[in-house]
Amino acid sequence: MAVLLGLAAQPGEVVTRGELLDSVWDGAIVNEEVLTRAVSELRRLFDDDSHAPRVIETIRHRGYRLVTPVVAADTATPAATPGAIPAAKGAAGKIDAAAETLDPGGPRRLRVGHFALVLAALAATAVLVVWSLRGQGEPRVIREVYRGPVLMAEVPFTSFPGYERQPALSPDGTKVAFAWEGPAGDNIDIYVKLQNSDIPLRLTSDPAADAYPTWSPDGSEIAYVSGGDRRSRLQIVPAIGGPVRTLYESDCWIGGVDWSPIGGLLAFSTRPGSAEPYGIMLLDLTMRWVHPLTTPAAVWSGDFEPRFSTDGILVAFVRSSYVETGDLHVVSLAGGEARAVTEGQLRPHGMDWIADGSGLVFASGSSGIYHLWQARLADGHLTWIPTRGDCVWSPTLSAGGSMVFERLDLTTDILRIEVLDDSPWQLRTTSFLTSTRWDSDAHFSADGQRVAFTSSRSGSPELWSCAADGSEPTRLTSLGGAFVARPRWSPDGETVAFNAAPAGYAGIYLMDSGGGAPWRVTASDRQELLCDWSRDGQWIYFAAARDSTWDIYRERPNGSDEQRMTVGGGIVAQESLDGQTLYFTKPSVLGLWEIPTAGGDQTRVLEGLLPRDRGNWEAHRAGIFYIQRTTKDAYLCLYDGVTDVNAILTPVTGIAGSSLAVSPDGRSILYSRHEQREGDLVLVKHLLVPSNNLP
Repeated sequence: MAVLLGLAAQPGEVVTRGELLDSVWDGAIVNEEVLTRAVSELRRLFDDDSHAPRVIETIRHRGYRLVTPVVAADTATPAATPGAIPAAKGAAGKIDAAAETLDPGGPRRLRVGHFALVLAALAATAVLVVWSLRGQGEPRVIREVYRGPVLMAEVPFTSFPGYERQPALSPDGTKVAFAWEGPAGDNIDIYVKLQNSDIPLRLTSDPAADAYPTWSPDGSEIAYVSGGDRRSRLQIVPAIGGPVRTLYESDCWIGGVDWSPIGGLLAFSTRPGSAEPYGIMLLDLTMRWVHPLTTPAAVWSGDFEPRFSTDGILVAFVRSSYVETGDLHVVSLAGGEARAVTEGQLRPHGMDWIADGSGLVFASGSSGIYHLWQARLADGHLTWIPTRGDCVWSPTLSAGGSMVFERLDLTTDILRIEVLDDSPWQLRTTSFLTSTRWDSDAHFSADGQRVAFTSSRSGSPELWSCAADGSEPTRLTSLGGAFVARPRWSPDGETVAFNAAPAGYAGIYLMDSGGGAPWRVTASDRQELLCDWSRDGQWIYFAAARDSTWDIYRERPNGSDEQRMTVGGGIVAQESLDGQTLYFTKPSVLGLWEIPTAGGDQTRVLEGLLPRDRGNWEAHRAGIFYIQRTTKDAYLCLYDGVTDVNAILTPVTGIAGSSLAVSPDGRSILYSRHEQREGDLVLVKHLLVPSNNLP
């Protein structure tokens, strides 16, 4: 807030970094990164581009300049959300002429109006507030930008090779348990490290991957998860090392565990049945009975990462959708309905309670980069907690006010598997698209000349396209941090369909393949997951939860003539090349299925395709290319429906996401891979968070 006011006091003039630091932080000794972060957050809020600024211009080696006019404005009406995509008005696919559209080029008059409104509100209230709207202008989320000397004193807690993850502070705040693959990088086990020691104590050594350590209230034991996708266990080990006890076994991966601060109970996330979403379960350590605490509807992927409140009365957890969004919820141990604390967050990744129980600190990628946020329990009010780094996960807090979190150096690239020969198969893996950010979701155009993909290389997730050899990357959208995924070319190459969630609900949008303003196909306020176009371009297939389960639907590109294609589950679908068969996967169910597009009985085609790989397959004239996983490895495979033969083609390592792309000629197969995944733990001895008692 004060940074914006400092710039607005001298519109059009250069304000040096020193002047801003002196005026805003009033002599406090702070790192210049605080100022850089504040300017970056302002640019995000105003959907400004640092390379082509319309609001704040960086003057190299000097400071910043406010380049948009400062005018008086009526503040009675909240401004529109930066980067919002217009929802359909009236008939699907049509937008009111007065509605704001996303224009990647040209002046943004509404953005300037938004700036004037916010600036006037700042002068009146001394608080920067951004209203995110839904429906007919209802405020959905209030996000206050944290102000003052905000950059906390961060101390490296670990600096080992590899990736130290999922930290858990001991009850007395002196030790941290975490999962790490060890100095040899051969297996993920549980370790404990004292704050004043450089040598960690290894507690587990079984061959399975271990995760989610959590301390007993007296600090004498640690519970954790051990296993893989198909089977896992809840186990306990003494905090000083010793024999391991197994408490519970599950037929799926256990998605988080926490120990009640008053003892006697574990809360953990698991799937009650093979086709059911994940729910939070309670395990009584004395009686050894297991009792469900939450039972989410089948429209959800499920509930994950439970955390007991400091008084042990409430359990917070992340309720996730199938379209990469998820929100914090709380439920009482006494039972009843869970209550949402946040709305429309992008992939929350770890959380913990503030010591006084008034709120939660969590990691979210709502702007395309993971930051820490504080959510006030009473009303969901969000406050940014500035930290260094672009990817911060898994905060853990102690009663004394210290915090430990993961800081990752995570890069995702798109790789190409070149088919040199198919009789016998000879393949070679090479780089296709690389950047210092995340690239994923590749999809070939029908003529094989272009590839659409998503990337955060511009600072937030956007749609891009490039030539078939990976050259000439071109940004297609300017969505300002909204969730975006699954670009799909129309068969004629004129249009790109994609998923986006500008206001918490993922919908299906279309745009010209050369870029421009997107428009929404559907007007539903429910989550919808784009699947693909029909081979003739007359339909768009998508998954939606119209009833109690996700199923496959199709509709015309203008949003008309919706038809239901599956009954009993469907999440990702694609037509066969002749358009006669629809292949699809189901939520939480192994395998790939098929059904005639004209209607009929469904049949399972593949047995072992995991739910996490629901999009890692593609139908081709050579057969169905897909990803098959074992306990530790993954392979590109090909299923020939004519001969009913599965062939393993080549290993794939570090596969990320769920999108496999095959070129029309079958000579190139693209997939996303984590190229760099290094992570250390960072300690903040005195967490600076604003009071939750403020209005």
